[in-house]
Formats: sequence, structure tokens, C-alpha cells
Amino acid sequence: MTHQEYADSRKLYAIHFPDGSSEIVMKVTTDRKGFKGVCYLSPPDHGHMINGIVETQTENGFIFLAERGEQSERWEFTEMTYDIFKDGFFEQVYGGEQLLEKVHNTDELVNYYYSNFPDYT
Repeated sequence: MTHQEYADSRKLYAIHFPDGSSEIVMKVTTDRKGFKGVCYLSPPDHGHMINGIVETQTENGFIFLAERGEQSERWEFTEMTYDIFKDGFFEQVYGGEQLLEKVHNTDELVNYYYSNFPDYT
């Protein structure tokens, strides 16, 4: 299995961090031009390249072990769907209530993000 199979760069993901916080990210890849780690964009325009390895693939994403100095942190990437967004995740997003009024399914949510935030890839 190649690294690329763990993420779909056309989907939205939620990253769940060890401290309990989460955020929506896009353009996720686990093998960008040979970089061994994960790359993603935090809208509106903050790109990240985090060293580490994919620990395991899950039903709706993957578990990533982020190298943080001498320690590793376990980050869970899960596919963001409209239902997850509607069921409360929108409260964690700036302007989430207004976005919830504009979109009505996962495709519309994904299209909103990919049409409103620049492509830095």
C-alpha cells in the first residue's frame, strides 16, 4: 500500500488532537513529493508539513503519529461529512452558522471549501 492511499486530497478532514481540540483541513496528503509525513491546508491559507508516520488506516480516515521533538502525538484524521458538521462541528468553525445555512450535504460542504480557499499545492 502506498502512502497516498491513506488520504484523499479532494476531501475535507477533521483532525482530532490529543488536547481534545479539532479543526477542519483540506488538501490532505501523506506523501507530498517524497515528504514523509502529512501535509494539509488549514483554511483560509495556512499550509502545514508535519513529520511522522501513518500508524493505521481507519474506516473513515487514519491515525497519524506526529513527530513532536522527542515525543510522538497521535492525531486522528476523519473524513468531514455534512452530518458531522451539522451535528455540532460547525460551532468550532468561524462563520460556521452562516455556512450551515448555505450548504445542505457533504458535496456542497466540500465544494464550498475548495471553491473559496486558494490552492497552494
